[in-house]
Amino acid sequence: MVAAPTGGSSLARAGDPPAVQATDAAGAAVSATSLDTAFNTGKDSHFCLVDGYSVIGVDANPDLIAAVRIRFADATAEGALTLVSNGLEGEAADPNSAPERFRFNRSKLRSDWSSFGTSLGCRNPNNTPIEKEEPAHCERIDVLVTTCAGLIERCGMPLYMKIDSEVFSAFGW
Repeated sequence: MVAAPTGGSSLARAGDPPAVQATDAAGAAVSATSLDTAFNTGKDSHFCLVDGYSVIGVDANPDLIAAVRIRFADATAEGALTLVSNGLEGEAADPNSAPERFRFNRSKLRSDWSSFGTSLGCRNPNNTPIEKEEPAHCERIDVLVTTCAGLIERCGMPLYMKIDSEVFSAFGW
């Protein structure tokens, strides 16, 4: 059991401490970090930052990562927000091998439509399925992927974790 956090960041109220202090049942300090997979525009993690949590935001779309670096410049400068430009996979083929890359469909229409799945990432402006293999409004790029275990090893165990993923089985993955 973890005690309710206290504190805040510069996104919160003036005068609040710079970070949340959370403790386990024995009173030992625990990291008040939220890991947000599929960070997107940061709309969910904004609330964690305002409440004083540190956030690790992960997204495969380099356009979204660039946009949130600007939107959350203060939180990034303070160290409250760490951005990771990676996709996630369920399990690494070989944990000792070099990082893997997957094909990612970057939508030129709406960055939040971008996806590993072609039918989602390359959908038409009217949200209908694509007719061509690679429409002009979609760019296929290779992105680095990691596992949740790899993120935790790299960034530490979060207090909270938001998992927002696509249904890969629909794409034969």
